[in-house]
Amino acid sequence: MYTLMNIDEAAVTRQLTLKNNETKTVEMCFDDSSVTSVENFEFMRIGVAYDCKIYLLGRVDDCGKDFKVLKGVIIGTRKLVKIQDVVGNVFYVDRNIMKNMEVKEFIKFKYTRKDVIQVNDIIHPDFKWVILFGTLEHEV
Repeated sequence: MYTLMNIDEAAVTRQLTLKNNETKTVEMCFDDSSVTSVENFEFMRIGVAYDCKIYLLGRVDDCGKDFKVLKGVIIGTRKLVKIQDVVGNVFYVDRNIMKNMEVKEFIKFKYTRKDVIQVNDIIHPDFKWVILFGTLEHEV
């Protein structure tokens, strides 16, 4: 669970400051869910705790931070890998970035940003669509 500490509004993308209630770490995460759907994370309020899933955008890199590989998961239509940092924070990364690697228990991952991809039962719109033959199709 994360408590929403602050919302920094921008023209397109909001930046959310989330505090992990278990590890006490603070995460700065992007939220652009309102750009693509009316079913988005606009309902979030400062001071309220939410069950959030955070996606790391980046790549496996020897200069990255250490993460334990937990398991493969599916969120919406996306195949992801659930990973955990040394403090105990759980994040999600795209499974495709690891598909040509041998199975490992630990990886070094260098990320450029963090995105909120799920809040409670609401999944980010980008994770509910799948590309079929060059067109977008909504997954139901």
